[in-house]
Parts: sequence; structure tokens; C-alpha cells
Amino acid sequence: MLTAWRLVHKRKVDEAFTDTGSRRYGGRWNYKGIGVVYVSDSLALAAFEIIVHAASYQALRDYVSIKVIFPKALVVDVNDIARLPKDWQADSPPIKLKETGKIWYFDQISAVLKVPSTIIPTECNYVLNPGHPGFKKVAVKPVVKMKQKYGFIANPGFKKVAVKQAMPFKFDQRLNR
Repeated sequence: MLTAWRLVHKRKVDEAFTDTGSRRYGGRWNYKGIGVVYVSDSLALAAFEIIVHAASYQALRDYVSIKVIFPKALVVDVNDIARLPKDWQADSPPIKLKETGKIWYFDQISAVLKVPSTIIPTECNYVLNPGHPGFKKVAVKPVVKMKQKYGFIANPGFKKVAVKQAMPFKFDQRLNR
């Protein structure tokens, strides 16, 4: 089993495993209109991914972390289906990355696509396809007991994933320099 992490603002915990954000905005590995979920292989990388994209320290308030567990058998490494272009880390991602994600998504190659982090290329992120039949094997696990519980129902057409508990996540205020 592999473990990954997702950080979301506590207001958006009900959308954490739906296609809402990525479908609306797109990402490095998906076009707008294609709904996927991005997670990181460590909580530290998940935090770094948020920090890099944050407009300010104030934008880092009120996040929660969610632990995700899935079988290794659900994963296909992007390097097994495509060669990364030399400029794959560019701020404006090359179209080839989105095309690779599109093929992976629509051909239902796997429920999980392992991709390198552009921030720390020796680390990886995972792109989850909630519409893939294997997605039902992706488990969102409680991380700690806490007073407030966050729960949600996924968008119609997607497998329901219950976020039973999410752990509050505080970014170090030294980032506010």
C-alpha cells in the first residue's frame, strides 16, 4: 500500500476528492474540463506544493491534511507511458504533459498516475482519476481524533469518499517574511 497526502483549505474539504478544482482550472497533467485529484507522496511535499502557489502567507491559513492510501497495483508511472520533454518543469507546462494526462484519463489506463514533482523532481505526486473503476480502492484514512469532523458527499458520477476526519495543518509563521 502507498500513502499520499492532500492539503486543502478547511472550507473546501467537502470538495477534496471531487473534480471541482482541477476541472475548473486544469493543472500540469490535465486540461480544464478533465477532473482529477492531485496528492503528494509526503505531507512535506504537499505543503511545499501549496506554498509555491500561495499568493501570501495569509492564504496559508486554515488548511487541513488528509491521508490517502491506495494499492501500488493501481499506479502507473508516467515514465512508463510517455517521455517527459526537457521543459516539463516550466511554469507554463508543455502541452505534452496535458496530452499525456488526457490519454491516461480517457483510456482509463489506471486509477493513479505517478508523476514527478516540478518543485523537487526526486519526489512524486499522484494524479487520481475518481472516474476510474479502481478508484474505489483508494481509501481516505482518519489521521487523528479531533473535536470537529469534516464530511462530504462527492459529485454525482464519482465514487463516494467519506472524509471522516481531517487533521488541522498550520504553516510555520516564519514563512510570513
